[in-house]
Amino acid sequence: MNILLIAPSFHPDDDIGAARWNRLAKYFMRSQDIIFVITSNFYSNSNNSVLSERVIRVDFQSSLLDTLMKTISVKKQNIKLEQTRRSYSKERISILSLIYSMAINFLGKLARFPSVYWWSAGTLVRSAKLIIKSEKVDVIIATHPYAVSIRAARRLSYQTKIPWIADMRDGWSSYYFGEYPLGSFYNKILKSIEKYI
Repeated sequence: MNILLIAPSFHPDDDIGAARWNRLAKYFMRSQDIIFVITSNFYSNSNNSVLSERVIRVDFQSSLLDTLMKTISVKKQNIKLEQTRRSYSKERISILSLIYSMAINFLGKLARFPSVYWWSAGTLVRSAKLIIKSEKVDVIIATHPYAVSIRAARRLSYQTKIPWIADMRDGWSSYYFGEYPLGSFYNKILKSIEKYI
């Protein structure tokens, strides 16, 4: 069986997110299954892996929104209110600075909704199609986090008619440490999106 894995990290990445699939890949390869991987460049730029026939590293922050947010993040360092907010301790923070912080956090969450890197799914799909074009793929597997992997796999499956599997480590809307508190308005919308995907 030929497997296309979409995962934020993969061997030789040495982080907790890569650990499970790094271990599983060994067993797949022992049973003559072939793994192709689309992964991020968060931890490494290496396309060489003893656990995969082919690894393509992509930028999970490639969307116009991600690019814009990175630019804004750099530019806001020069705003006086931002400098004031960073220089004061929590006990001495001004009301204006507090309102500014809350507004920045709210706008950031709103822009990224429903999930960080969500809008970069197109980049993952285009990269995956390079593999599908040159290799026979029997199944697509996508791991969460991040939800962009799951979104890309669903879209890819729809376009290529290759079945896909969501490897859910944590649910998006039931994760206690997520950005959107359980029961909140955003969390309810997130549940609907998760169910749809």
